[in-house]
Amino acid sequence: MSDPLLDAETLNQRPEIATWKQLLLWIAVLPGSLLASMIVHAIAKALVWLSSSVSGDDSWWQMIFAQVVPEGIWAYAFVFCAAFIAPRAKVIVAIIFGAIVLALVVLAAIGLVRDHRWLDLVGDISGLVGAIIAVVSIVTGEQDVGQRTIYQPVRR
Repeated sequence: MSDPLLDAETLNQRPEIATWKQLLLWIAVLPGSLLASMIVHAIAKALVWLSSSVSGDDSWWQMIFAQVVPEGIWAYAFVFCAAFIAPRAKVIVAIIFGAIVLALVVLAAIGLVRDHRWLDLVGDISGLVGAIIAVVSIVTGEQDVGQRTIYQPVRR
């Protein structure tokens, strides 16, 4: 006999949000995720700058690190915040915002390859990886944004 309070169906039910609140949340998805991801990106850039200032290391590794880490964190935060803010269909929102990051990376890659800016291309690819990690973690339920999961991993 299962406890109704611990039943998976009960845990996944959320109280209904008023329509006007849902409308405001849908309007806030894009600006909110952009603002939050830009703040996270600025913090990551500052931490990378501080780490290079403290260590005094301006090697090729530090240059790649300074390009890769903030871009990956930005894309992860962009997708996660969009799914977190959305009042419904959080998995679908995560997939759509992951596709937005993919489109931005493809468009940027065209110009970066033409101008031979390989380090910036590496940073953009790390952003794509960050977005993919966010989408996969939200779809599989590893990252909780308050939704039902599509994919239920086998627990052993």
